[in-house]
Amino acid sequence: MAISKEIQKSSEMKFDGKLIKVTYDIADVNGNEAWREVVHHPGATAIVVVTEDNKIVMERQFRYALQQPCLKFQQVNWILMKSL
Repeated sequence: MAISKEIQKSSEMKFDGKLIKVTYDIADVNGNEAWREVVHHPGATAIVVVTEDNKIVMERQFRYALQQPCLKFQQVNWILMKSL
């Protein structure tokens, strides 16, 4: 079953640092309760692996911290190991 939205029910600050904050959240996911440990930070980095035939494999997945679906890179570690 696809997840179209997760609804935050509660949030508790667990760490409040200079660079990152960490909250422990409870969310409603398709009628079930789920917990999330969310790292709030000002930015991120990623490695984009391009296959020999110039393709990038990505997956659309709901991301709780963003509260919306987004595209993410798929199996980056496996692809990196295979290409070394």
